Amino acid sequence: MTEVSLKTLAYFALDKIFLISNGRKEEEEEEEEKKKKKKKKKKKKKKKKKKKKKKKKNKKKQEGEEEEEERIIRILRSLERRRRRRRRRLLLRRKKKKKVEEKEERKRSDEE
Repeated sequence: MTEVSLKTLAYFALDKIFLISNGRKEEEEEEEEKKKKKKKKKKKKKKKKKKKKKKKKNKKKQEGEEEEEERIIRILRSLERRRRRRRRRLLLRRKKKKKVEEKEERKRSDEE
């Protein structure tokens, strides 16, 4: 073989080796990128789950607060009802007393 042919063979061999090594590198890089994407996806899923848990906690808190508000409202209504009843009773007593007093006055005036 001549020198030229040896050089060309050497270049072709180097090119093939380089291409093969480049191909391996590219495949390895693609695999690494896939792994990274999978990791990112997994991380995102975990974050979403955490957010959902927080939402559930917030819902529970809101439900608890709403129940507490409803309870307070019920108590206030019952107190208001009691106050109205008491006031009505007092007014009725006053009216009855006035009627009784008027009757007594009439009796007195009739007697005189």
